[in-house]
Amino acid sequence: MIRRYFSNVNECFVRRHSRKSGMSRFLHTGRFVLYIVAVLSISIHHTSNAQTLTKADPANFASDPSVFAWNIESTADAGITDLSSTLAKPAGQHGFVRRDGEHFTTDAGPIKFWATNICFSGSFPSYEGAEAVAEKLARFGVSCVRLHHMDMRDIWGKSSNKRTLDPEQLEKLDYLIAQLRKEGIYVNINLHVSRTLGAEEGFPIETSTTGEKFEIPDFDKGLDQFEPRMIEAQKEYARGLLTHVNPYTGNAYTDEPAVAFVEINNENALSCQWGWGQLDNLPQPYQREFQSQWNAWLVKKYGTTATLRQAWNCQNIPLGDELLQNTDFSDSWQKCWSVERDQVSQTKLETGDFGPDGRHAMRISIEKMGAVSWNPQMHYPNLSVNTKQPYTFTFAVRSDRERTLTVNCRQNVDPWGDLGLQRTIQIGPEWKRFSFTFEVSAAESNARVGFSGFDVGVYEFADMSFRTGGEIGITKNETLEARNIPTLQKSSMNLPKPARDDWIDFLRETESNYWSGMYRFLKDDLHVKSLVTGTQMRWGVASDQSQMDFVDAHDYWNHPVFPGRPWDGKNWYTSDEPLVNHPEGSIARLSASRVLGHPYTISEFNEPQPITWAPEGFVLISAYGAFQNWDAIYSFAWKHDNHFDTGRLSSFFDIESDASRVVHFPACVNAFVRG
Repeated sequence: MIRRYFSNVNECFVRRHSRKSGMSRFLHTGRFVLYIVAVLSISIHHTSNAQTLTKADPANFASDPSVFAWNIESTADAGITDLSSTLAKPAGQHGFVRRDGEHFTTDAGPIKFWATNICFSGSFPSYEGAEAVAEKLARFGVSCVRLHHMDMRDIWGKSSNKRTLDPEQLEKLDYLIAQLRKEGIYVNINLHVSRTLGAEEGFPIETSTTGEKFEIPDFDKGLDQFEPRMIEAQKEYARGLLTHVNPYTGNAYTDEPAVAFVEINNENALSCQWGWGQLDNLPQPYQREFQSQWNAWLVKKYGTTATLRQAWNCQNIPLGDELLQNTDFSDSWQKCWSVERDQVSQTKLETGDFGPDGRHAMRISIEKMGAVSWNPQMHYPNLSVNTKQPYTFTFAVRSDRERTLTVNCRQNVDPWGDLGLQRTIQIGPEWKRFSFTFEVSAAESNARVGFSGFDVGVYEFADMSFRTGGEIGITKNETLEARNIPTLQKSSMNLPKPARDDWIDFLRETESNYWSGMYRFLKDDLHVKSLVTGTQMRWGVASDQSQMDFVDAHDYWNHPVFPGRPWDGKNWYTSDEPLVNHPEGSIARLSASRVLGHPYTISEFNEPQPITWAPEGFVLISAYGAFQNWDAIYSFAWKHDNHFDTGRLSSFFDIESDASRVVHFPACVNAFVRG
């Protein structure tokens, strides 16, 4: 399936760029460079006009030059920078946007969208705010608005929980959509983005009596694709929102042609969330439900425990002799253990009685990483392993803070191949003991076990052990009859390959059923006439998303990084690299996410502030999007709240007051939408 997907992507790319002289000749002859220059030249011309117009108010310009974008559009004669006349008003007058092969069309013919996002309370502005933002977006040629993050808090307003829509908030949303429609701007309604269901919504969590640490993924991601009550809550929300009649248009949103698109679930896929380890420590009742569905799937496939054990090649072999020396890092431990470093990395190694219960242990303090990403790393080399028996690697580890670490068994010679053990574990300030039993994938006379994926910080190791034998598969007390076969954790998959394959098949089938079920609910039960997509590529799998009406993707260049707490406004950094110098970056990732024969949209893209090169982003994405014939590009975001016209940069992403980026919109629309 995956091979077929990438083959289709490659075929699509080759087919698109093999016309005339081919893509490489196109690039090398400089025509594409001239195209970029032409777009930039138009933008520079607009910038020059903008600066001339703002000289009438030099004090305002001096206080914040970013506000000059509004001075352009607020003049009586905005000239060629006013693209509002290019939009067919009202939006939807030519019928619903529909799919025509691999592109969009209406009764008036093919249609593309230069679009943007409005987030959180931005979808619920005052009447004056709705009128103003709709008019301004139209002047800049924006033809679709994605209503994003409505479900986190704002649409619920004064309601006591997140299952009852607030009529006052809904009325504000209705007025905004009506104003957008009036100005020729379509909308993209997002369903599940960031609502988290808790006790108030009927989803209490059972507390642990053992002190076990539970984790629920952010915004219920992954969880909401197998938990039946959560799926019903999503349908409930979709029904309440989409069948609601907008009093300003007289249409329910299921019958509103100005609603071009509906998105089921933003950046969310069961297999993806599990692959990140975010479903490893679910609380009850969610873990119980997950296990119940897994066991039902196994019963359907195997019927009995005996059949399952045979298919999975389950084994229980007593542990053999210890294969490691210096398991407690005693004297001369470095003759056995190797800490690989280079001239760039800076580390300090020490041993002492600081292990569990005062036992001997080893400490690695990393002050600087190496010249390559895999340095430093730690391993025990010169081991001989074979495929005739399982092996068990056991150890204790802790670190100065919560972080991940990779455990592996691999060749100690080129090509350094994986030999059957490659696990990512979660560690922290408390000692944790891990034990991994695995089957060796190939015999190797020079193998090694150890650790990689280090970062700057302190790591401590103790109680190392590597032996033949161990328990592979399920224990004698785990049976299909008792329905107690445990779910697989990403951080600890001590099962043979047939079991792991079954687990992946279970995840994929469960996720696929979710997407098809939600799609059919929207189309068959609610009779939604708008085009529907599931989630974004690189989250959802192509085989699922290609069953939707169109395929969507997200990408950012120089997205801010938060090394500590997520979205900590006091602890972040961003790179300052121009996208134009990195064709392997956003452009390549987005190009490779496309699926052959399907309409393709980019519903989030930006080069967030504060970086030197932010103005290049929309120019480049519009040029490449036109060149590759994409169908919609959305900037992220126009605004994250309903305080429009602030005249200042208010976040990494908001562009409404950022003239350095918005000033290029007319050129981008001309290039991407109008050709």
